[in-house]
Amino acid sequence: MRRLTEGGQSRLLGKTTSVTALCRDGRLVPVELSLTHWEDSETGKPAGYAAIVRDSSERRNLEDQRDAYQRKLEDQFSAIEATSDGVAITDPEGFFTYLNRAHCTMFGYSDATALVGRHWSILYDRQEAQRIEQVAMPSVFKEGSWRGEACGVRRDGGIVEQDVTLAQSPSGGLVCTTRDIGEIKRATRDRIRARERLLLVKRKEMISRAVSGVAHDLANFIAVIGFSATTLRTKCRPCPPELKRIEGVAKQASSLLDSVLAPNTAKQPPRALDAKSALETVIELTAVTLKPNHSIRLKAQEDDIALKAVETEFLRVMINLCNNARDALPADGAGSIEVTLERLNPARRISKPMIGEKPELPSALITVRDTGCGIAEEELARIFEPFHTTKSYGMGLGLSVVSEMIAEAGGSINVKSGAHGTTFQLTWPLDTRPLSTATARTSAQSTNLRTQES
Repeated sequence: MRRLTEGGQSRLLGKTTSVTALCRDGRLVPVELSLTHWEDSETGKPAGYAAIVRDSSERRNLEDQRDAYQRKLEDQFSAIEATSDGVAITDPEGFFTYLNRAHCTMFGYSDATALVGRHWSILYDRQEAQRIEQVAMPSVFKEGSWRGEACGVRRDGGIVEQDVTLAQSPSGGLVCTTRDIGEIKRATRDRIRARERLLLVKRKEMISRAVSGVAHDLANFIAVIGFSATTLRTKCRPCPPELKRIEGVAKQASSLLDSVLAPNTAKQPPRALDAKSALETVIELTAVTLKPNHSIRLKAQEDDIALKAVETEFLRVMINLCNNARDALPADGAGSIEVTLERLNPARRISKPMIGEKPELPSALITVRDTGCGIAEEELARIFEPFHTTKSYGMGLGLSVVSEMIAEAGGSINVKSGAHGTTFQLTWPLDTRPLSTATARTSAQSTNLRTQES
C-alpha cells in the first residue's frame, strides 16, 4: 500500500493470493485475499482500498486430503508395478483396463499396450476360457472371489501355469492377481518322478533277487528239455515241426535266463537279422497258443530286410507284443492278429512316437494289429510304465521291457487303440549290407565263437 501511494507498481491488485489471517482468539486461518483500489481524481494516487477475504480452510483441507490420497494411490501403483505377481483389472464386460508389468511379462508382452481394451480370454485357449467361465465366474459374482489354478497361453504359444485369484471390483469388473507357478510345479513333478524312479529301482532289485533265486534251477530244467528235444530230432525222420518248436523255445528261454543269471556280462553286439525269418518264428510260436476261432498272419513286403538287432531281444519284443494282442482278442468270438513288415518309406509321415525318437532312415516299419477289446484312453499313456497292468495276472513288466529294448536299439514305438482293436507300430534300424552277405558274415562269426568256446 505504501509502494502504491508513492507511485510504485502493484503486485497484488487485481489478483487473488493466499495469506494467513489472525483470528481474535489467536488462531491462524488460511484465507484468499483479493485487493482493489480507487484513485484520487486530482493526484491519480490511490485514495482507498477494498478487500475481499474468503476463508479457505475447508478447501485447503480438501486439497490436502486430495493430495494425500493422490500420494497414496501413487505409492500403491508403484507397489503394484514393482510386485512379481501379475495384476490386471477389467471393466464389467471383461475388457482389460489395466495390467501391471509383471502380468504382461508373464504372458510374453513388453507392456500393456497390446492388451488394454481386449477381452481377458485372449490369454487362454478356448477350452480353458470356457472352464474359467463355468467354474470361476459363478463363484466371483456370488461370493465375491475365486481362487484356483489355470493354464494361460503366452504370446509365443507357450503354456503359463498360474495360481489365480479373481475378485469383483466396485465397478462390477474383475481384479485378477496371478502368480506363475510353472517352476514350482516342474520342481514338484521332478521330485515325484525321482521318488518314483527310486521306488522302481528298489522294486526291480527285489524282483531280480527273487527271480535269480529260482533261475538257476529253472535253467537246469530248460537244459534238459532242450537236450531231450535235440536227441529226439536226431532219431525222428522226418523231424516233427513241434519238436523243432520245442527246441527253439528252449534255446530262447536259455538265453533269457542267461541274461538274468549274469546281468553284468557284456551284452551281445547287434548283428544282421533276417526280419522275415525272425517274425515267422514269432508267428509260429504265437499260433500254437491261439484259440480255434483266432488267427495270426504275417504280411511281408519283401524277403531281404535285415535288421540291426540282437536276435534274442528282437524276438522278446515281438513275442511280448503278439502275446498282448492274443490276450486282447475276445474269448468267445472270432479275432485276428496281423503282423506287417516293410521298409519305412521316406515319404511316409510317422507321428511322434511314445517311446524313442522319430526314426532315421533306413529303418523297418513293423506293425502288430489286433481286433481285440482295445485299450481305455486313460490307460493308454501308462502302458509302458513298469508294474502297470490292466490284466488280472502278470506283473506289468512286459511292455516296460519292450520299450527299453526298442529305445536301446535305436527304434521307436507308437500305439493307437479304439473300440475295434489296438495297433502297435514300431520302427527298427536296418543293417545296410545285403542280407546274404550280412548273414553269411554273422554265421562265420558264430562258428568261430563256438570253436573258441569248445
